[in-house]
Order: sequence, then C-alpha cells, then structure tokens
Amino acid sequence: SKAIDKMQELGVFKIASALDGPLSDLQVAVLRSIHWFAESQIQRTQDNELVNLIIAVESLFEFEQKTPQKTDKICGAAAVLLASDEQSRADVFRYLRDGFCYRNEVVHEGSDAGDYTEMNLLRRMVQRLIATVIGRTDQFRTAKELLDSVKQEGAPLISKVSKTASGRSPCRSLPRSEATKPLKA
Repeated sequence: SKAIDKMQELGVFKIASALDGPLSDLQVAVLRSIHWFAESQIQRTQDNELVNLIIAVESLFEFEQKTPQKTDKICGAAAVLLASDEQSRADVFRYLRDGFCYRNEVVHEGSDAGDYTEMNLLRRMVQRLIATVIGRTDQFRTAKELLDSVKQEGAPLISKVSKTASGRSPCRSLPRSEATKPLKA
C-alpha cells in the first residue's frame, strides 16, 4: 500500500526494528527527534509547531551548549545530508537557518510565527532530515561520528555558505502578537 511504502521510505521500520536491541546514541537522538517532530504535528499554533520542528532538528545533533555558531553548524550539516550540489546545499542552509531565526524570535522576543511562510517546506525538510539520519544509523553510532563525516563531505561549502549567511541581517522581524506587545506605561 501507499502508506506502507511511505513508512518504508521514511525509515520507520528500520528505527522500529532497532528498538529490539540496545540503542546507539545516534538511534536515541533519532527517536528524540521523531518525538519532537510528532509533537510539532499536534500543535494548535504555528508558533508551537515551529518551535517543535527546530527542536526536532537540534535533537539529531550533539553540541556543547557553548559551541560558537551552533546554528550554522547544524544548518550546514543538514545541507550536506539533504543536498548534493552547492546551490541546493546553500538553499537548504538558508531555509533552515531562517527557521531557526524565526524560532528564536518567537521564543526570545515574543514574536508571532504567523508570517513565517515556509512552514510546509520546513516540515518536509525536517522529515527528510530525520529519514536521512535513520538511513545512516548503520554507519554511525553517535551524532558526533555523523557530524565528523558530514564535515569531511561538505566542509568547504559549509564554511562558504555560513560566512555569506552570517554577513546578512537576521530574518525579517516577526510582528508581535497582541498578547506579547509591551504594555504602554
């Protein structure tokens, strides 16, 4: 059936069969990411969906909390995993980085994600990223091993795209919802 084929394509059966034995750190990260992706799909607001989708991406990779350019490293790794040519990787990097930026504005500034127009694209990108990482769980035991491999595959591109992206202004400011606008004195 179509549903079974889609589940096979996404790696559902592969990750489910891993539950029978001891899990690697990378498999645990994938399961955590799947949890956050599922949470994103039941949210009533676009703000909460966006926050959960970005957490799903972050859950796939392990970084020290204080790692400089953590967002750029995550977006760069996703770009290498999801695309093969330079332009496509640059596009993935930018779209995902914008998603992170919007999430930051929602969480840290009380902005409203209603104007974020790339939610469908972000949702598909996160879904493909999880499926891609599931496909690599046989090769790698930890997210660090995966990231080291990704660095070797796309280091020059990640560096180049990251420099261009960090030189531009942050994502467009989101409008504040009525509930989060500062009160007038």
